[in-house]
Amino acid sequence: MANFWKEKFLDKRRKEWLSSISYAEYVIGSSAYRADIQDKKINEDKIEVYVVINHLTSGTTTIKSIRLYDIDGELAGERSESIVKSTTQGVLVKFEFPLREV
Repeated sequence: MANFWKEKFLDKRRKEWLSSISYAEYVIGSSAYRADIQDKKINEDKIEVYVVINHLTSGTTTIKSIRLYDIDGELAGERSESIVKSTTQGVLVKFEFPLREV
Protein backbone atom coordinates (compact mmCIF):
# COMPACT_ATOMS: atom_id res chain seq x y z
CA MET A 1 0.00 0.00 0.00
CA ALA A 2 1.36 3.41 -0.95
CA ASN A 3 2.04 6.03 1.69
CA PHE A 4 -0.19 9.08 1.88
CA TRP A 5 2.53 11.51 2.98
CA LYS A 6 5.35 12.31 0.59
CA GLU A 7 8.87 11.95 1.97
CA LYS A 8 9.74 15.55 1.08
CA PHE A 9 6.81 16.75 3.20
CA LEU A 10 7.88 14.55 6.13
CA ASP A 11 11.47 15.83 5.81
CA LYS A 12 10.16 19.41 6.15
CA ARG A 13 8.17 18.51 9.27
CA ARG A 14 11.24 16.86 10.83
CA LYS A 15 13.27 20.02 10.18
CA GLU A 16 10.53 22.18 11.72
CA TRP A 17 10.41 20.01 14.85
CA LEU A 18 14.19 19.97 15.12
CA SER A 19 14.53 23.74 14.83
CA SER A 20 11.75 24.31 17.38
CA ILE A 21 13.59 22.47 20.20
CA SER A 22 15.49 25.14 22.09
CA TYR A 23 16.80 23.86 25.43
CA ALA A 24 16.54 21.17 28.08
CA GLU A 25 16.05 20.99 31.81
CA TYR A 26 16.52 18.22 34.33
CA VAL A 27 15.06 17.83 37.80
CA ILE A 28 16.96 16.84 40.93
CA GLY A 29 14.80 16.83 44.05
CA SER A 30 12.41 19.73 43.61
CA SER A 31 14.85 21.92 41.64
CA ALA A 32 15.08 22.24 37.86
CA TYR A 33 18.40 22.98 36.14
CA ARG A 34 19.05 24.04 32.59
CA ALA A 35 21.06 21.58 30.49
CA ASP A 36 23.03 22.00 27.30
CA ILE A 37 21.80 20.47 24.08
CA GLN A 38 25.05 19.08 22.73
CA ASP A 39 23.63 18.14 19.34
CA LYS A 40 20.35 17.78 17.50
CA LYS A 41 19.99 16.27 14.08
CA ILE A 42 17.87 14.25 11.71
CA ASN A 43 18.98 10.66 11.20
CA GLU A 44 16.89 8.96 8.52
CA ASP A 45 13.31 9.29 9.81
CA LYS A 46 14.26 10.17 13.40
CA ILE A 47 14.84 13.45 15.20
CA GLU A 48 17.75 12.98 17.61
CA VAL A 49 18.50 15.30 20.53
CA TYR A 50 21.57 14.87 22.75
CA VAL A 51 21.48 16.53 26.18
CA VAL A 52 24.55 16.88 28.42
CA ILE A 53 24.07 17.09 32.18
CA ASN A 54 27.15 18.33 34.06
CA HIS A 55 25.58 19.81 37.19
CA LEU A 56 28.18 20.03 39.92
CA THR A 57 26.62 18.76 43.12
CA SER A 58 28.25 17.25 46.15
CA GLY A 59 27.52 13.60 46.72
CA THR A 60 25.25 11.32 44.78
CA THR A 61 22.07 12.73 43.24
CA THR A 62 19.17 11.26 41.29
CA ILE A 63 17.84 12.93 38.17
CA LYS A 64 14.06 12.57 38.36
CA SER A 65 13.04 13.91 34.95
CA ILE A 66 14.30 15.54 31.78
CA ARG A 67 12.36 18.17 29.86
CA LEU A 68 12.64 19.71 26.41
CA TYR A 69 11.42 23.24 25.69
CA ASP A 70 10.53 24.91 22.43
CA ILE A 71 11.76 28.24 21.09
CA ASP A 72 8.86 30.03 22.82
CA GLY A 73 9.89 28.66 26.22
CA GLU A 74 6.92 26.26 26.35
CA LEU A 75 7.37 22.75 27.69
CA ALA A 76 7.46 20.49 24.64
CA GLY A 77 7.88 17.16 26.42
CA GLU A 78 9.03 15.51 29.61
CA ARG A 79 10.17 12.04 30.59
CA SER A 80 10.44 10.63 34.10
CA GLU A 81 13.83 9.14 34.91
CA SER A 82 15.78 7.68 37.79
CA ILE A 83 19.39 8.35 36.84
CA VAL A 84 21.81 8.14 39.76
CA LYS A 85 24.81 10.43 39.28
CA SER A 86 27.88 11.05 41.44
CA THR A 87 29.66 14.39 41.77
CA THR A 88 32.25 13.58 39.12
CA GLN A 89 29.94 11.97 36.57
CA GLY A 90 28.35 13.64 33.61
CA VAL A 91 25.29 12.27 31.86
CA LEU A 92 24.56 12.16 28.13
CA VAL A 93 20.91 11.59 27.28
CA LYS A 94 19.87 10.74 23.74
CA PHE A 95 16.28 11.28 22.64
CA GLU A 96 15.05 9.66 19.44
CA PHE A 97 11.72 10.74 17.99
CA PRO A 98 10.71 8.82 14.88
CA LEU A 99 8.50 10.79 12.52
CA ARG A 100 7.15 8.51 9.84
CA GLU A 101 3.93 7.25 8.41
CA VAL A 102 2.68 3.94 9.79
